[in-house]
Amino acid sequence: MENRIQLLNQNEASEQSQELLNQVQQRYGSIPNVFKMMANSPAVLRSYLSFSEALSQGKLESALQERIALLISQENDCEYCLSVHSFIAKSLGLSEEEILRARRGKSENQQAQTVLQFAKSVFVYSGEVQDEELEAVRKAGLSEEEILEIIAAVSLTNLTNSLNNVAKTKLDFPKAKDISDCGCGCGCGC
Repeated sequence: MENRIQLLNQNEASEQSQELLNQVQQRYGSIPNVFKMMANSPAVLRSYLSFSEALSQGKLESALQERIALLISQENDCEYCLSVHSFIAKSLGLSEEEILRARRGKSENQQAQTVLQFAKSVFVYSGEVQDEELEAVRKAGLSEEEILEIIAAVSLTNLTNSLNNVAKTKLDFPKAKDISDCGCGCGCGC
């Protein structure tokens, strides 16, 4: 399927988007299609880059942020984001089995499991979580700062999922494993 929102190359984008795409090029070494799509709106591209950069400097570990992104992308059935976050999660050292578990809201790591349960509740109930759920992440050792970053990670992932699902952004990362084909014996619910 053709992208439903145009992918802009640097020379096609507005001057503001060109500057932002140059930053993306410098940061990542290339310009993934998601950014070419966002370049249609310098405000959206700038917002995403600023939000993402701020979260990357937060207290919540990168591996936990990726697990959250995998879970929310699975919930939103966003093939593009599942592929991107599976790729990133592998680069952070998560196994294929742990990536598949995260997509199902599971983890062998108890703290990660608690974070994923909380993140799913934040997503499903639009933040209207139960007191017990909030207390569970505190008991798992997460600070108020990290709890807020979990909520922000859910929101940021939901934004990119929505953008990519509407645009039908063409994959430029290795396609994520189809979760229904998982027969890995990892206990992830295959």
